[in-house]
Amino acid sequence: MNSDTNTVAGVYEFEVVYLEASKTKQFRVYESSSYSVRYHYNYDEADEPYLNKPAEEGLPLEPERSGYSFTGWNTQSDGSGDVFDTDYVFNEELTVYAQWKKDTAEANGIIGGKKTFTITFNKEVKIIEIDKDKNKISFDTGYKYSITFDYDNGNFSKDTIYKITAEDKSNDDFLVSVKVTGQGNNYNWEIVD
Repeated sequence: MNSDTNTVAGVYEFEVVYLEASKTKQFRVYESSSYSVRYHYNYDEADEPYLNKPAEEGLPLEPERSGYSFTGWNTQSDGSGDVFDTDYVFNEELTVYAQWKKDTAEANGIIGGKKTFTITFNKEVKIIEIDKDKNKISFDTGYKYSITFDYDNGNFSKDTIYKITAEDKSNDDFLVSVKVTGQGNNYNWEIVD
């Protein structure tokens, strides 16, 4: 662009030279650099409830919140507005709100063996209870990503579903249902909804 060209809102390409190589990168040019965006963190326990930032500086670093994952910015606090990202064009002061998804523990998978099965989780959890045949199944204690259950001293009926109550470090309980799909010396186990 030369100095005779009027600047308008849009996406322009500039040559950006790095030490190692030359690359093309897109930059958003706003109608005015005098606008600012208020980034509201959207939860009561935040040390600072919001951050004001000039629009030309782009998006801030993703905020962090214990027990939650950041999913983006929105023009409404309940997430019903427009998604705010680097492509959002505006020409006035603006408040956007962080959107959050609660981190919940989930069973990722199960591996069955002749006398044990192991459930892996996406978070560290500990087992609180097994709903039936408690005397037939023993399990690891403490918070772990992977918990092994030993069923060496029991016989199980095919298609029996065991409800296992687990707890993550936030003290949130959740339920994992495990089904016996084999019998005798060939027990198989699977996680069911």
